[in-house]
Amino acid sequence: MSGYSPEVVAAVKELLDVGIALSAEKNHRKLLERILREARRITQCDAGTLYLVEGGKLTFQIIQNDQLQINQGGLGEEINLPPVEMDETAVAGYCALHKETINISDVYHTETKGIDFSGPRRYDAITGYRTVSMLVVPLEDHDGIIIGVMQLMNAKDSEGQVIPFAHYIEQVVLALASQAAVAISNMRYLAEIDGMLHSFVRVISTAIDERSPYNANHTRNIARLSGKFAHYLKERKNGLAEELSEGEVEQLVMSAWLHDIGKIAVPLEIMDKPSRLGERYELVQNRLMMIREQRKVKAVKSALKHEQLKTTDDIAVFWKQIAVIEEEMDNAAALLAKANNPATFVDLQLQELIRETAEHTWITAEGSTEQWLTPAEMEALLVPRGTLTNQERQTIENHVIITKKMLDQITFGEKYAAVPGWACAHHEFLDGSGYPQKLKAVELPLPVRILTIMDIYDALTAQDRPYKKALPTEKAFAIITDMAEAGKLDGELVRLFVESRIWEE
Repeated sequence: MSGYSPEVVAAVKELLDVGIALSAEKNHRKLLERILREARRITQCDAGTLYLVEGGKLTFQIIQNDQLQINQGGLGEEINLPPVEMDETAVAGYCALHKETINISDVYHTETKGIDFSGPRRYDAITGYRTVSMLVVPLEDHDGIIIGVMQLMNAKDSEGQVIPFAHYIEQVVLALASQAAVAISNMRYLAEIDGMLHSFVRVISTAIDERSPYNANHTRNIARLSGKFAHYLKERKNGLAEELSEGEVEQLVMSAWLHDIGKIAVPLEIMDKPSRLGERYELVQNRLMMIREQRKVKAVKSALKHEQLKTTDDIAVFWKQIAVIEEEMDNAAALLAKANNPATFVDLQLQELIRETAEHTWITAEGSTEQWLTPAEMEALLVPRGTLTNQERQTIENHVIITKKMLDQITFGEKYAAVPGWACAHHEFLDGSGYPQKLKAVELPLPVRILTIMDIYDALTAQDRPYKKALPTEKAFAIITDMAEAGKLDGELVRLFVESRIWEE
């Protein structure tokens, strides 16, 4: 770069280095802070302010002042200042409206373009600071839209004396401002895309939960509990926290939102099955009523055919027969009601009574002889615990496989690359007894272990399930602790979850 002064060459080199640094920064607040800090370093100025355009006004983002030891915004103290109006009287507003750089040697001795410098002067009066030189540059993105303004104050020479901003430095700062605007815009676009992905995930998850009036809060609860517990671990700063980065926490929460989307393919009559017979219970009740009446009619016809209703004694015997029929049918109805109740444990004795009842026959309206219970109904009533048959349970468990198929169709990118695998592993256990892949401890990372515990806890304590009563927290903890002792769940995580008390919030 022969022909240029050493100052210009050094500034250009610094600008290139800063551009690389800005493109690598991923944290929005750190990015804004770095933009202003690097601009001040290049220009050797004492103070600066960075504004962004929001809602048609210039909002304070970063305020730095070495003399007053002020570092606000970004990772520093919170800024409690009202936004600046976008009008021509304020220097920052004029810069934004006209997309024009303003270089002032002394704000107390200038009448530049009718701009009102009373703002800096009032600031000086309040703080005791003395604003002299000022360089104000617009932040213009690649579409030519002003997204903010950078205001630099009091450039200094090598001896620390306040001097005007050199004219050659304007172009350097403008180039930096352009790089900064692109970096900010790109980060905003990424944030918008990220926000759209999160919104899509929440909408889909909510839609799936809302299919069932009994499952509307489950996904939200899992996402909330998983995020809170992960941050609890990080705040404790123990060995587990060191394994969990902020990016993994974000992926964990998204996995929680998506863990049950495969349930969209599960029929509601299975997913919300409130009893062993479910919707068929009313059909079985009606059938028993028909059988009751059919048996009584048959008794009447038999008595008439054999002329057994002529005497008082005959009639008494007949009514005893009817009473026996009524009692038998009442007992059958009560037995089936008991077996249908999900709270009932269907032990071997109860199973035998169900089989005996099912084997009785009756004549249908079509004239065929059928058993009181169909094979499918008997299979459902013989389920020892819960409401699902083996086939129905397999259908439920298949939701994890369907979840994987659905998530495989989504491009998550590097940032969320782990989400599909984690979301599909929330029913796996450390001892390999879970499903669908029978994964073991070495294959289950910390986020999956957290997700599994949160899923089980919420399922145990949920108050909106028709097939079971909500368990109190202490009972739920006893169950997951037993599962940990049996080698299914991470015992240390279970202990810390109980200790955290995050479920109370």
